Amino acid sequence: MRLYVSVVVCLALFKAFIFYDCGDRLIKEKGYTISNIDSTICAQKPKLKDYIDPMRECLASVLELDPDQVSVKATTTEKLGFVGKEEGIAAQAVVLLKKI
Repeated sequence: MRLYVSVVVCLALFKAFIFYDCGDRLIKEKGYTISNIDSTICAQKPKLKDYIDPMRECLASVLELDPDQVSVKATTTEKLGFVGKEEGIAAQAVVLLKKI
């Protein structure tokens, strides 16, 4: 199970790196900076509680933020939908930007 979680986390972080490279340039071009990030991962399995802090610290490092500016939460969908049927994992994030 640990290998599976590691692969999922690595893939998610790889996508975050790609987004960050493009998104960071656009954010800075428009004169903004990231104030904080609130993210939620929806997964029936595996349980992610042991991985929350490492993911938070990694994202903060990649995004050059203080870990206090990054929130990572995990939840289930109570067996509803494709996530609940263990057919996939969903993630969402809200980013608060502030004018520089």
